[in-house]
Amino acid sequence: MKNDIQIYNELAAILYAHAPRDSAIIKLKFVMEVEANSGGGVERFYFDYIDTQGYENWFDIGVVGVPSKIGDLCLELREFMIKKEQGKWCAFNFFIDVGGKKFEANFDYQNQ
Repeated sequence: MKNDIQIYNELAAILYAHAPRDSAIIKLKFVMEVEANSGGGVERFYFDYIDTQGYENWFDIGVVGVPSKIGDLCLELREFMIKKEQGKWCAFNFFIDVGGKKFEANFDYQNQ
């Protein structure tokens, strides 16, 4: 199993490769909505960016298999955190500062 830093690095590399070239900040929001009656879940992705001029917009990753890979990595991160007793989150916000070469991750645990 990968550790959390390896997962963050993979996510960052994929998002950077598919985000618009003028991105200064790339944002991923991954939401897992658990269906109470089935125990299953629905995953939703949101891809946004702030360009070098400061304008925010969304982008789409239309390459077959890439959103699925991102989802797999997010779920792998969730399982890693559960195993490390860091909680079971329902939403994950991931921000990449392209120029500063750093990232930030925030988690929502409220809906569990």
